[in-house]
Amino acid sequence: MLLRYSRQSTIGCAILYRARSVSVFSRRDLQRRPPGNGRHGHRTLPRAMQSMTGAMKEAVDFTNPPVTETMLGAWFSPLPWDASLFGLYRTAMRDRYPHFEDAPPVTSPGLSSPFSQSRGIYLSASKDVLVQVQPTMHYVNWRRLIEASQAYPRYREQQARFMEEWAHFNAFLASEVRPLPAVSFVQVCYVNHIDVPEGSTQGQRLCEILANGEDFQMLTRSTAVNFSCNFSTKNGTDVVVQVGSAIRAADNRSVLQLQLTSNRAPSSSSADDLAVSFDCAHDDLISTFLEITSEAARKKWGQQ
Repeated sequence: MLLRYSRQSTIGCAILYRARSVSVFSRRDLQRRPPGNGRHGHRTLPRAMQSMTGAMKEAVDFTNPPVTETMLGAWFSPLPWDASLFGLYRTAMRDRYPHFEDAPPVTSPGLSSPFSQSRGIYLSASKDVLVQVQPTMHYVNWRRLIEASQAYPRYREQQARFMEEWAHFNAFLASEVRPLPAVSFVQVCYVNHIDVPEGSTQGQRLCEILANGEDFQMLTRSTAVNFSCNFSTKNGTDVVVQVGSAIRAADNRSVLQLQLTSNRAPSSSSADDLAVSFDCAHDDLISTFLEITSEAARKKWGQQ
């Protein structure tokens, strides 16, 4: 997760699941680079956004999902960028994102480190939507600020928002006579916060939400869990699943955090190809979520 609005504990326990690999007692970097490179290009209205190409489309939905943050982003080769561009871009974004924060840059394996020592975060008036920019990446985040009373944007809405901001970003670069991004991969990330009832342990709660959780009863004694797994999907995409302890910012309550991240390399950097790659990454993420969670948990979350 690029921006963390919760504090995770460092206590972990080992669990082997139906994963290709498991990382225990570690924080695996989610920005893993899949093979392939993109070429720059842009169209303002991608065809893929008008005709859904993903296998999941919007067939899977939840009336009461535990999702607390969603992220769609693109990683690319470093752009020629200096600190002044953060201010110029802020001026261009001010009508939609009036707030600004400066943060350290984030890195991704396989991509060169950004020239800039900063990452610009542009926040909406309500501060629940963020655009993150640095010389190697562009992200759009949504975060839940008021628990249980704030509906999260469905994937199509979030994808449309990213593509709109991506168009603005490309237009800004063109106006500053800068090269357009050559996208290496796109990323979809969902962060879920699972409440832990009073008197229960995080291990017990984890066993309740996992498919075949009864096979891991030794975890019920664990007061905190922390691990990551890599799942290979039928499309050859890796989905990273991370489970850990977190403190929910909205109410300062301890929760179990389930985070899924999927990467996909587009065939080019055109808006059409980015939209298709987002669809594939999203479908792989949802397929993994359905596979690893129990039917009882999904029923409580209101699966349609």
